[in-house]
Amino acid sequence: MGVAFAFLFLVAVAAATGIAIYAVTLRTRLIQVTDELRMSQGFASAAQRQHEEFVGKYNAVVKKYNDDLARWNQVATAQKEEVNRLARWKNVANAEVKAAQMVQTAQETLAMPKYRAVRRRSTSWLTHSTVRSIPFFPA
Repeated sequence: MGVAFAFLFLVAVAAATGIAIYAVTLRTRLIQVTDELRMSQGFASAAQRQHEEFVGKYNAVVKKYNDDLARWNQVATAQKEEVNRLARWKNVANAEVKAAQMVQTAQETLAMPKYRAVRRRSTSWLTHSTVRSIPFFPA
């Protein structure tokens, strides 16, 4: 019976040693997993901060774009209103150009009779009798 107790005692000591070794291994693995978790949480929080920073920059750019767009729409509307307001003065603004065109047309109109008179004088030698005397004109 003493041998059986000794055998059971050895089995119990071996089981306790195995359980102790397994517990130490689990504790080591738990520490490793905990460290990995903390590192992952650090990366995640850094990524979250970076994401929030990018979202903030994106929102700032979008806000600036919208503000610029609104300002340019106001400028364009003001420009259109100014063009519409000044459109009625277009003929007055072009008065010098129109006057120059009218003077040019008048000068051309006045010069036309002089040109025709000079042309008639230069072709007056072509009378009816002169044309008949030219051999290639039929009588």
